[in-house]
Amino acid sequence: IWWAKNPLATVWVGQGKVPFSRQEYTSSGKQQFVDRWIGNALYAPGRDQGIRLEGMNQSKTFEYAIGAYNGIARNININDNDEYLYSGRVAWMPFGEYKFEESSLDRPDGPRLALGLAGLTNTVGLGASAIDVERLGYEVAFKWGGFNAQGEFFDENAENQSNVTSDNQGYYIQAGYLFPGNKFEIAGRWESIERKIRAHPFARDVKAKPRILTITQSTYDGVLYNVETIKDLLGTKIDTLHFDEA
Repeated sequence: IWWAKNPLATVWVGQGKVPFSRQEYTSSGKQQFVDRWIGNALYAPGRDQGIRLEGMNQSKTFEYAIGAYNGIARNININDNDEYLYSGRVAWMPFGEYKFEESSLDRPDGPRLALGLAGLTNTVGLGASAIDVERLGYEVAFKWGGFNAQGEFFDENAENQSNVTSDNQGYYIQAGYLFPGNKFEIAGRWESIERKIRAHPFARDVKAKPRILTITQSTYDGVLYNVETIKDLLGTKIDTLHFDEA
C-alpha cells in the first residue's frame, strides 16, 4: 500500500525490500552482472514485511528511506520475537537523480554521482540463542558517458546473549564501460568477505584446506545423485566428503 501525496514523505506498508544496500535495492533486471555480489545475502536483509517512510527533494539531489520490519524473512506475517528490524538509508546526488540501475545505458552527457549511508539493527533468534546485530553500509556510484563504477562497504557487529561479539566486514567494487551503440560492454567486479570467514571460530585460517564438507541433497526420494561426479570435482580439494539426504 502506497500513500504518495507528498514526494518528500511517501508512506509504504506491505512486503518489500528493506532500505539498506544499493545493489539489493536495484532490480535484478537492472544489474550489471547475472548475480549480485557474493556477500549480498550476508549483509542485505532482502524483503520483509513492515512499514516505510521515504522521500526525495524537488531537485532530486537527496533521498531517504526509514522503516520498521518484522526482521525475520519474506512471506512470514508473524514475528519470532519481541524485537523489530529498524533500517534507514540516505543518499546525496549532487548532479541530479541517480536511479537504482547499474551499467550506463542512459549514457549521461555529464557526471552522475551518488553517495549513500545506511544502517540497521535487528535481533535474530529467541532466548539464549538470540543475536543482536548492528550493521552499517557505505555506498558510492558514479557514471559518465559509457563508463560506470560503484562499490559498497559493510561493517557488522554481532553480539550473543553471553556478550560474545564478532566484527565482520565485506565489500565489493565493480566498474564497466559500455561501448557506443549499447550492444557491447566490458565490466569487472572485485569482492571480499574474507574477514567474515576469518572471524568464525571454525575457520581461523582461511587459506587452509577444508577438512570436511557436508553435502545435503533435498530429493525426498532417498537417492543421492551424481555422487561420483561430485567426488571427481571436489575430492582433491577436501579431505572428507559427507553426503546427507534431507
